[in-house]
Amino acid sequence: MLSQLSVAGDTTDRLETAGPDSARLDNAGLDNAGLDNAGLDNAGLDNAGLDNAVRVYARLALGVAFLSAVAARFGLWQGTFDLEHFASFVQYTGTVNSFMPAATIPFLAWAATITEIAFGISLTIGFRVRWVAFGSALLLALFATAMAVSFGLQSPMDHSVYSASACALLLALAESRRVRTEPVARASSRS
Repeated sequence: MLSQLSVAGDTTDRLETAGPDSARLDNAGLDNAGLDNAGLDNAGLDNAGLDNAVRVYARLALGVAFLSAVAARFGLWQGTFDLEHFASFVQYTGTVNSFMPAATIPFLAWAATITEIAFGISLTIGFRVRWVAFGSALLLALFATAMAVSFGLQSPMDHSVYSASACALLLALAESRRVRTEPVARASSRS
């Protein structure tokens, strides 16, 4: 099955048969149109380098965001360290989880805080990134859903909580792909 696609005035074959009933699109003519990775190859960033840079950026953005949220809970952004700020966070936890029994709120506040400290440190230093990123995606999705239930869908959307959850999930998938392909890349470089 061959088809033609015109990109920037260049008409070339774009679909090749990959099997009896399937076809694959080979970069949709981007390389021929001068759009090879948005010019990043020419800037000295190959795909592996760009993938690594994006993974590090996502890892640090998520990790530091978790640690920043915890710092705010204890007043560190205001230059103090006290439990008065944490008491406000416990109240906020009760508001976000308005559908939960009141007796569970302090546990939820502490559990979220301890989990965010662990995830924040792990992501920042790059420890068990794949599993921590999956856990982060789940934690953020639960938080966003609790916000949506208690405040309406606009609240988690305005605060980009679902976006952060998606970022964590993409990071976990990118790490999974890296872990699967890294041994193959090392073996082929030895040959």
